Amino acid sequence: MLGKAARAFQDREDAAMKAVHAVAEPAEDDLENVPQFDTPVDFDTGSTGMGIAAVRAAVDGPQPVQFVDVRTAAAYSENGLPGALHLPLATLGIRLAELPPANVKVVVYGRANEPEVVEAARFLRWRGFEDAWHLEGGISAWSHQRDQS
Repeated sequence: MLGKAARAFQDREDAAMKAVHAVAEPAEDDLENVPQFDTPVDFDTGSTGMGIAAVRAAVDGPQPVQFVDVRTAAAYSENGLPGALHLPLATLGIRLAELPPANVKVVVYGRANEPEVVEAARFLRWRGFEDAWHLEGGISAWSHQRDQS
């Protein structure tokens, strides 16, 4: 909750500064979804991949699961998972406070075979989310599996 309040406050402050200084808002397409993770090169947690069957089992399990969509706003609006938290890769490092407590399993997803998503899960583990994973195959594999059911 505090993360959302802090983000809302920052958004209001940014809007006020832009109004005073007449700073034009960049178009969504001008913003690249490029992360800037500061995960140490020697930080190794093993594999961060979790298959669809394991994710579905985790969702039905006792531990809460939070999906985090790290794609751009346009991609998220097309086919995001219900209840997923939208934190684009470019903002993940500065919006960590919006993530649930560390006792929640976090599953990040994006497009299939996107190496940045693997790095996002690794970064989250380094920042204390020990139960952070990336969805193997991305949103397209999840959607395909759902369509097959």
